[in-house]
Amino acid sequence: MEEYTPKQILIFEGVMELLRQGRPLHELKVADIAEASGMGKSTAYEYFKSKDEILREALSYHMKEYFRQMVEFVFQAESLEGVLGNALEYLEESLEKRLPGIFLMMINETHEHSKTGPYMDPILKDRMEEMTTMELE
Repeated sequence: MEEYTPKQILIFEGVMELLRQGRPLHELKVADIAEASGMGKSTAYEYFKSKDEILREALSYHMKEYFRQMVEFVFQAESLEGVLGNALEYLEESLEKRLPGIFLMMINETHEHSKTGPYMDPILKDRMEEMTTMELE
């Protein structure tokens, strides 16, 4: 699993905060993301080459975190009934709190590239495929 620095994670959280505020993904600038992250634009460029790379890594990070947290929570139960109950509880809470930002990122990505080609760049597409086919430990 990819390891991110604390500053990279702050940048990813900045992206998510801007999306929660209703900012369209395609209108975000690195300066906006850096400001929402509490750092300067030059610091963001120390970690990422472009806005597209920031957005790709942010989506990848948030999806991995969502799956990690879900698995951790769901499998705390000691019975099948408990696992299923935890899964339903987690999904319900996710619809209210966790997933909207991730879905906003994906929807915006889809909208932004709908006229120019695939909605995900090849690296993000590969990562999404890895996440959906990974074995649970």
